[in-house]
Amino acid sequence: MKGGIQSLSTVTVLLRSLVRICGAQAALVVCDGAHGAHAACGLSAEAALDAAASVASGSTLPGGLHIAWALPIRFSDAQGATVFVLDRTSPAGEPILTRTVEILAAEIGRELEAQARSARDSGRPAAAELVAQIATGIDALNDAAAIIEWPRVGSEPRILHVNGAFESVLGFAAEAAVGRTLQFLYGPLTDLGRAEFMNERVRATLQARIPIVYYRLDGAPIWVEVSLRGFAATSQNAACMVATLRDVSARKEFEFALAKEKRKLQITLAAIGDGVITTVGDGRIDYVNLAAQEMFGIDAAEAYGQPLGGVLRLSDAGGERIDMLAAVDGAAGVNRGQAQFDGHSSVKHVAYVSSPIGEQGYVLVLRDVTAQQRLSTQLSYEASHDSLTNTFNRRKFDQLLEDAIDSARRDDGPHALAFLDLDRFKSINDRCGHTVGDRVLLDLANLLQGQLRGRDVLARIGGDEFAVLLHDCTPANARRVLEKLRRAVDNYRVSFGGHEYSVGVSIGIKPIDGSERDAGALFARADAACYAAKSSGRNAVAG
Repeated sequence: MKGGIQSLSTVTVLLRSLVRICGAQAALVVCDGAHGAHAACGLSAEAALDAAASVASGSTLPGGLHIAWALPIRFSDAQGATVFVLDRTSPAGEPILTRTVEILAAEIGRELEAQARSARDSGRPAAAELVAQIATGIDALNDAAAIIEWPRVGSEPRILHVNGAFESVLGFAAEAAVGRTLQFLYGPLTDLGRAEFMNERVRATLQARIPIVYYRLDGAPIWVEVSLRGFAATSQNAACMVATLRDVSARKEFEFALAKEKRKLQITLAAIGDGVITTVGDGRIDYVNLAAQEMFGIDAAEAYGQPLGGVLRLSDAGGERIDMLAAVDGAAGVNRGQAQFDGHSSVKHVAYVSSPIGEQGYVLVLRDVTAQQRLSTQLSYEASHDSLTNTFNRRKFDQLLEDAIDSARRDDGPHALAFLDLDRFKSINDRCGHTVGDRVLLDLANLLQGQLRGRDVLARIGGDEFAVLLHDCTPANARRVLEKLRRAVDNYRVSFGGHEYSVGVSIGIKPIDGSERDAGALFARADAACYAAKSSGRNAVAG
């Protein structure tokens, strides 16, 4: 109670008995040198303060009260007190001090002595004095605050004192709050589980910070953050808990709005086809949408709070791990790239974009481009290879030939170019049909490829015409290789309709020594050498 009055104490009980025996209205105890009442009965907190101030100053008591008895008590060598018995009628002469009144006064003195001795032994102020000190302190706070008694086992904590800000925040004046449990602040939206948790913390005199919905005097709900702190009157027991109540409704409304927007965002992210992963500032995973979960086999619950690199392992074409959060676009902080993901059953090609979200973390958008990569690879292959024989086509071969010419000019050669034209292929195609003809071309392409070194290049450049690029090969060695090719073709046979057919090959060779102007001129000379081989009787190497 306000002013340091101990609402439920032995002294208060004795005063109540004294008032009843004397047939008076009220009583209070004022200790020597104190600025307020130590205990009171029959008076509100404010009336007790006013009465104590009046008797100290010798002025008229409020509320029409008069002093019926003033009983001085000496309860220690250095301290005393006075018990004032108050009534609404003035006493007719000096009241008779009965033996019962003397006994009660003596009991009050012994109780005050016990409290003073407890305070001296513990080095701490007595409970009532401590409450008074705390009340003075919280009255100066801008935040709403209340002093809550430390309850006995099985009882509910009750309010001993509230400051002026309490009324400003919740609308309840001290008269409406003191002596009540916190339940009068509850309403439909109050989380009773949180309320009970707070009561348990009070009973255990443990500090806590609990957001909870209370209800104002006008019935409006208000979010309040209650901070609890205990204060001890003796070394064994706590005298009270101080609850500071801060209006956090605006913050909660912002949090609810933010949570609502976050839910909307997560619903949106869950619906899109790209994988989305968000992290906090140090790279630990905060959110994984459904597409990312399915794309990479991620369990969102298990991934939460884990480092991104430990959950999603992407690597470059060389197998090196990729840090997807490392900025590569300078001040923009955006990281774009492509990577590979080695799944349990297959390898996925992934395009990713990561971007910082201020200082709060990162957002990573991932797209499975495996199908596009496969299509791109297929188109690139088809653009550079012959569809029948799977050897390089003329366009790709010309590029490789240009590279070989540049290499020879840098003295990285010598190399050699060969032009191959099949002999008697047209007659097989005419007699046996295109299906057999295609089979002969495929067989011969595989046969020729098997005779070449790994760094040599075979290409089909026409219907029954092939070309060979021999790298790091002198003219003499080139001729030996081409003779081997000629013999392999000469030994080839194909059967159709009970007949066996053979083909031959005429080969023209041209060294690449760096003197050539371009691939077209070099090809023309190799073609001329092949024509010379045919003119000399076919199935020969010329040049």
